[in-house]
Amino acid sequence: MDNTVSITKLECGCIEHKYDQEEGVKSAYCHDHWQEIKIKNRKPFVAPSGPLAAFDCDDTLAMWDLPEGMQLNDDALVTIPCRGQEERCLPNEHNILMLKKFAMRGHTVIVWSGGGVDWASAVVKALGLEQYVDVVMSKPSYFIDDIADPKKWMGKHGYIDMDGKKSGHHMIQDK
Repeated sequence: MDNTVSITKLECGCIEHKYDQEEGVKSAYCHDHWQEIKIKNRKPFVAPSGPLAAFDCDDTLAMWDLPEGMQLNDDALVTIPCRGQEERCLPNEHNILMLKKFAMRGHTVIVWSGGGVDWASAVVKALGLEQYVDVVMSKPSYFIDDIADPKKWMGKHGYIDMDGKKSGHHMIQDK
């Protein structure tokens, strides 16, 4: 069965989903306009079981703000081609090393971006991280969970800035 999705985005954003098992098609109805949208059946991606480590792209792996005196033609910057544009960013080697260490310790590594999956994929490729990253995705816009405070369930947070200053959990300590 074809697993592609064709959705017309509705202005109201209010959607109700129904599933027709015989046809293998989900139908979504806009509450305000009762406009039906057919969504073909799709299979969920299943990440490997075990520990996960998720990394954001912007200002975590690839830095937009350059150090004082650094120019866009500096050799330390990487070119990230995406959607017909080229951006120049400074790799945050501290967080890149942390990503590699998680991968080498057997974690499933996720890279996401609020800029979308195209941008996240382009950053992973430009930084040469393909062999370390298991999942590339858009940054979640919503989380639905019975525990309202994500700090109670999401896991440990850590970050290393460009100067090597660490914040967050002990997981980012050098070993």
